[in-house]
Amino acid sequence: MTDSALPPSCFTGARLTSVSQMLAECRNPEISCVRLGRILQAESTHPWVERALFEADKPKPLLGILCRTLSQSEFLTFILEREPGLLTSFESDHDFSLSSSREVYEKELHQHLASLGPSEPFRLGLARFRLHEVFRIAVRDITRKASIEILSRELSDLADVILQAAYERAYADTLMALGAPRFHNGDFAELAILSLGKHGSRELNFSSDLDLIFLAPAEGRTELENRQATYSEWLAQHPYARYKAESHPSARTRGTEFETFFTEVGTRLIELISEPGGLGIVYRIDMRLRPEGAAGPLVRTVDSALQYYQNWGQRWERQALTRARVSAGGRDVGEAFLGEVEDFIFRKYVDTIEVEETLRDMRNLRMRSITQAGSDAASRRRNVKNGPGGIRDIEFLVQAVQVLYGGQFPELRRGALFEIIRRIHQSGLMGEKDYTLLSEAYSFLRKVEHRVQMDDMQKYHLPPPGPKLEVLAASLGYSNGAALEEDLFSTMDQVHAIFRTVFRADEEEEAVGKILDQPTLSAQAAESLRSFGFRDPESIFRSLQGLAEDPEAPHLNSKLRRLLKAILPRLLSALRDTPSPEQGWRAFEATCHATPARSTFLSIAEENPQLISFLVTVGAASPYLSSLLSSALPLGEELVSLATTAPPTSRQEAAESFRSWSANANHVASDLSLLRTWRVRADAQIASRFVLGLSDISRTSMDITTLAEFCLDRCIDLTWEQGREGMLVFGLGKLGGAELGFASDLDLMILYDSERIPDSEPAQRLASDLTVAMGARLPEGRLFPVDVRLRPHGKSAPLVPSVDGALGYYREEGQTWERLALSRLRPIWGDPQLVNRIRDELLAWVFSSPADEAVLAEVKGMRLRIGKEKHEQILKAGPGGLLDVEFIAQAGQLRWGTDHPEIRTPNAIRSLEALRDLDVLTHTQAHALMDGYLFLREIENRLHLLDKSGSRGLPQEAQTLEHLVGCLNTAAKRSTDTLRETLSVESLLQRDSAHRARIRAIFDETFERGFEKV
Repeated sequence: MTDSALPPSCFTGARLTSVSQMLAECRNPEISCVRLGRILQAESTHPWVERALFEADKPKPLLGILCRTLSQSEFLTFILEREPGLLTSFESDHDFSLSSSREVYEKELHQHLASLGPSEPFRLGLARFRLHEVFRIAVRDITRKASIEILSRELSDLADVILQAAYERAYADTLMALGAPRFHNGDFAELAILSLGKHGSRELNFSSDLDLIFLAPAEGRTELENRQATYSEWLAQHPYARYKAESHPSARTRGTEFETFFTEVGTRLIELISEPGGLGIVYRIDMRLRPEGAAGPLVRTVDSALQYYQNWGQRWERQALTRARVSAGGRDVGEAFLGEVEDFIFRKYVDTIEVEETLRDMRNLRMRSITQAGSDAASRRRNVKNGPGGIRDIEFLVQAVQVLYGGQFPELRRGALFEIIRRIHQSGLMGEKDYTLLSEAYSFLRKVEHRVQMDDMQKYHLPPPGPKLEVLAASLGYSNGAALEEDLFSTMDQVHAIFRTVFRADEEEEAVGKILDQPTLSAQAAESLRSFGFRDPESIFRSLQGLAEDPEAPHLNSKLRRLLKAILPRLLSALRDTPSPEQGWRAFEATCHATPARSTFLSIAEENPQLISFLVTVGAASPYLSSLLSSALPLGEELVSLATTAPPTSRQEAAESFRSWSANANHVASDLSLLRTWRVRADAQIASRFVLGLSDISRTSMDITTLAEFCLDRCIDLTWEQGREGMLVFGLGKLGGAELGFASDLDLMILYDSERIPDSEPAQRLASDLTVAMGARLPEGRLFPVDVRLRPHGKSAPLVPSVDGALGYYREEGQTWERLALSRLRPIWGDPQLVNRIRDELLAWVFSSPADEAVLAEVKGMRLRIGKEKHEQILKAGPGGLLDVEFIAQAGQLRWGTDHPEIRTPNAIRSLEALRDLDVLTHTQAHALMDGYLFLREIENRLHLLDKSGSRGLPQEAQTLEHLVGCLNTAAKRSTDTLRETLSVESLLQRDSAHRARIRAIFDETFERGFEKV
């Protein structure tokens, strides 16, 4: 061992020898030694070492367990290093021998919550308890104290108990704020919490999301009378709520609808469980599986949910509900729902058409998830969850049997996959060979998944060859990493072979391969092309035949046909996953025709499957990107790698990126031409990431803002070579809030300091040069158009006011709308000391006094007037549009920013968060506004990429609307955000309508109460 990997100083003499021997048995002794030192560096652990790890100088079994565990998991090491108390709560290896039941968990959670310090929040107790039990279960896994089936059940029961505690606390807090929901007999009306997915079937792994549905029992209104006594009654019946209890009811004059009450309970519960704290989040919560997904209300009554499923429920929802169970909250309510919904999930009679359609839909869904399992075939092969032959293959196989035969075989309807697969075999629906292979494979894959996640909670991929793979292999009993790989890949190949047979995947690929061999399009081939999403198979067939022949090089036709036939299955599969297969095909076809040597392009495509997927996906989502890629294939090849790389996050990083690129660029071009060319490339990178779902709208806006700020910086350097000292540039609007979109202008206010620039003419000339250079549209591209109309006196005034003139204007003549505009002011360029001082003076005017009733009425009137004047701009200016949210954020700041400077921010989302923390908005209101705002901004920007007007809202044309839905779904499938949902046209329209209705209702309510605290 090296000096840097010596055992902790608390080990000396014979103990040091024993510890060194134990560490030497680990696959990575030096790393294990360092980790041991990290968790025992706190002095509070030393007495525990004496009593728990040694008997005199003889090591106890717990020490060996600890060394084995640390050798296999950086994550578990981090837990123990961060919270030494978790480690010292274990006194013996016997603490890991017994399985924990729900009753045991309940008792231990009470102990954790009771031990919270006066200033420690309720959430921290939940987080500590979860980490304590995750460590215990992980050790049981590593030391093989229990099967994967038992360990998964323990993790699921743990989540149940934590959910129940969070529910009781959230309910209590909401009761004090909104009153008590009671039935006529005096009982509390309770929210049922249903779990789906792995939690629903009690098969959680170490990093699973919790897929939840919230159901309320009925409609009604809360009672405000005797809230203190009612609160005490709730605490008596629900003991988790006693910890960190709030004893003061909020001032209210009337009760609320049950729906409002339970929505607030659900919102508080989600925040309690999933918002980051000192020990990270407790669990990630996914609500997308509820009726109507994110477009639907957070909470439905049982009757409303049943009506939805009976009238509009889809096959994938039947599949999801096979794993539903009540995990917390009102159990009677939840069980009643599950009893009623069974007729929707499990059909008594299934004909051949139902079988065919079910298998086809599930096959297509699964094939799409395989494409998201990695960036290439090699990466997907190492994904034990989503890769071909992974855990998902087995889950889909079992769920297909449940959906198709659960009506005839009630024993197949509920339970963990381990149990269901046994019952399928016992029912005679699966042969002995397939049962043995699939059950053993599922257990094996889940073990590998658990061990992978012990080292990195967010991963499903087998580590690449190297030290991590060797450690993982050793933990699973393999002699080396290669042996593990061989066994894993063999198992996955066998599983995927069964999947392909059951779901008839091979038949589809054979049909595709024969299309180019046909002189005319057969009915079967036409149907095959339709299955890939093409509305006009005949047109696609003619285009395919055209690409297979080159009139200018007929001697290459046989080669073209062979290459095209080789890539056709992969090409068509990629096109099926695009927002619009026709648009994606046109992008691919245009690139083929634009490339001088078509056979060279097809050869590149055959060797680089990622290029095919990238070209058709990005091309289908944006005509602008499609034209860029077809005119410059090298840019397309470069963007394949650029799209997986995060763009610069600061002006400094952008400057370095530009320098690196321009060093190899055409030096004959002018500096501004180079900048414009680079801007197009950078914009294509940002847009591609947005299209592919690799960046959400918030990150995309930040990336565009960073790009704009660098271009502005660089353009100033090139156009303001002399006389720029004393010039100041401020951002307003979307630039000020760092919320730029793909079609945004840069709202600027340019000032000059008259002490440094006595004559205004040079300042006017500099500003004019800058705005012209930024906005010029030239063959190599454009930077950003600039809008300076928000300056004092507007467009009738000189382009650049002096600092003193601007301050004087605002103090003497400034109007309310200008206070709103300047609330989004942010320094962009200038002498730091001067630009920050002027910002402070401008904001001092904005927040000189709190907005009173008259000012707020003026702001509301302003907003409604804009809605009438710009009624065609539905998304932005219509009721419940973006301006409603922005006016709430800005008016709230005018009302409270004088007395609370901490809420001043130019960014709309941060402003809403600040107003929530100040109790100007409820948690539910703030969440609804932020969710709606981001949804509308995403729609706006995706429409811009489709060359449609984003401000006009959702398109009226059915085909364009379907195209937009495809763009949203493409991003959702490929996103790293696991909480994104798949939409239909109907659900998008519903979601749009629901967001607008909620936003406008909150707008009316907040202005009606004058932004007073709730």
